[in-house]
Amino acid sequence: MAADLQDELIRELAAKHGVVLGRDDPILMLTTIQEHMLRKLNEGQSEALAEFQRTMELSMTTWSEDAREKAQRIVNGALEASKRVMAQNAEAAAAEFGKVLERKVGEMEVRLNAAREERSSTLVVVSIASGLALVVAVVGLFI
Repeated sequence: MAADLQDELIRELAAKHGVVLGRDDPILMLTTIQEHMLRKLNEGQSEALAEFQRTMELSMTTWSEDAREKAQRIVNGALEASKRVMAQNAEAAAAEFGKVLERKVGEMEVRLNAAREERSSTLVVVSIASGLALVVAVVGLFI
């Protein structure tokens, strides 16, 4: 492969500069040195890139965990707030229900008392009428 690169370089130098080099020209050592340096540079960049990738993956994992924890705290906070609001609403509804119930029970007591009084009045009238009828019957026996 290096021979192909050297042949290509010899042709390019001849075309551009009009200089024809032989395969054994010492200047061609520079191409070998450059190839070696490029290989080492590529290896170093590959290692640096792999290390960077590992660092980024670790950072992404850390960020993901942090984001998950923050989201969980937000959800838990919202849930707690929702529970508090629901409890307050339930207490308010229960208090209102208690007031309505008290009012209705009061109304029922008034109605029951009125019915008792009406029934009591009717009983008094019936008792008086019965008593009178008894007196009339007793008097009628003696007459």
